Amino acid sequence: MKRFVMVLLLLAALLVCASSGADLTLSTGQKDYYFVVGADAQIPVTVSNTYDHPLQGTLRSTTTESTQGPGLSMSSSYSQSQLYMAPKGDSTVTVDGGTSDAEKTLTFTFSFDYTDTTPQSQVLEDITLHFVKDQSQVKNTQQQVVSQSGTPDQGGVTLSSSQYQSIQSIQQMMQQSSGLGLRQSSQDNQMPQDTSALKQQLEAEQKQAQANKDEFEKNLNKDPTFSAVNQSLTSQGYAVSKTDSNPQSGNTGTFSREYSKPTGESVSVKGSLKNGTSTEITEQSTAPINPGGPLPQNTSYQESGKGLENEGYNKSQTTIKNTPAGITVNQSYQNSQGKPAYLNATSTGSNVTSVTVEKEKVENGYLLPIVAIVIIALLAIIGYLVYRKYEKNRPVIIPAPVAAPKRVVDYRNEAELLLRKAEKLAGEQCYREAYGTVGQALRLFLSYRFGTGTEMTNTEIITLVAGSGREIAGVEDLLERCSLIEFAKAEPEPGEFEKFTGTIRNIIRVE
Repeated sequence: MKRFVMVLLLLAALLVCASSGADLTLSTGQKDYYFVVGADAQIPVTVSNTYDHPLQGTLRSTTTESTQGPGLSMSSSYSQSQLYMAPKGDSTVTVDGGTSDAEKTLTFTFSFDYTDTTPQSQVLEDITLHFVKDQSQVKNTQQQVVSQSGTPDQGGVTLSSSQYQSIQSIQQMMQQSSGLGLRQSSQDNQMPQDTSALKQQLEAEQKQAQANKDEFEKNLNKDPTFSAVNQSLTSQGYAVSKTDSNPQSGNTGTFSREYSKPTGESVSVKGSLKNGTSTEITEQSTAPINPGGPLPQNTSYQESGKGLENEGYNKSQTTIKNTPAGITVNQSYQNSQGKPAYLNATSTGSNVTSVTVEKEKVENGYLLPIVAIVIIALLAIIGYLVYRKYEKNRPVIIPAPVAAPKRVVDYRNEAELLLRKAEKLAGEQCYREAYGTVGQALRLFLSYRFGTGTEMTNTEIITLVAGSGREIAGVEDLLERCSLIEFAKAEPEPGEFEKFTGTIRNIIRVE
């Protein structure tokens, strides 16, 4: 009889613990989240565990995108899940909403399935993610959303089963009158083998993941390209406000950083490491930022930017691509009429290799161009008559011949070597580098042929050739086309590359 009473008391104690009022909830600070197109969407979810012990279970997220059109309604969903140990008290889980290159709206459903005395689930529904065109459309407001109890996903994994085993032990004790103490002790002290093994596996994986992340961060901070980017932004008053790393190993993976100023400006930095070396690091911001390397001190780069600002253009977005080989800058501008303009530049080491400006022309009426043409024609006629009247009898002075400067560099051969290098790159389908090398070959030849052989931009080369009195057909179009393809503003056309190399070889032979 005493043994039966003890069993009832033990069962009552378990039931009291199960109904003690402890709970687990999920919540977010907003129902609608807004992100500018191109930004990483990160949604923080607060997990509040009022139990007196951690709860292990499965986190699940489902993303739904709907498309509406005339006579058409479609939706697509993507779900993912992972094991998660919810600690006592409050903790935060970040849902990665990814990024988008176009405006769109997504809906998230987030849940946590776990088992305490019974299988349970907390479901956080209809969190909306908006990708918008610019910052003025952002409408983030405080509106807390709290999860509701739901039905656990039967495909999920439940890890806490000790309460069930205890109740099964009690049932066995009530049904059997001998060996009770041994069975009770055996059942109370036995830990589920599957749960223990899975927990050890999770802990080992977490430990290895943290070790990879620590090693990845060390290799990233030692990388010269990343160090140069970090130093450049720090010198401009930016500080790291957010970090994220996704290592595949200790020296390979992707990363992102967000730099910001107290005044609100921010810069997004993304890149990757492969075997401990960065392949490309991209900086992007709507705030004005300066690139590293020699560009900020380059006269052509400075004057091109000032020229656009003097014409009423304002900076709208800056994209800087940093590689071990050099830096590429794409600075976007926009005027009051909404017309865009672009300042593109590249540098290799301490040399600036290209500075170009592209802008959409504003259409004018026909009257002003006609008047300008008439005035120019009249001035030309008047100038010609004056020349005929006053210069006809002027004695001709034949200038003494000036000895041509001695050229030490065989620039024709150097240009030919660059052309061969470009053809090899094209054969490897590296068309951006191939077109850039073709443009470099032409600039090198013309710089030595009509100048002193110094490195020049496309604009400076065109001015040099025009000042020499020579007319070389197609030079300006060829250089501009090479720059557009090199900076990913255009795609190469079939047969175009062979035509360009043939044209340059002809120029080298004739000039």
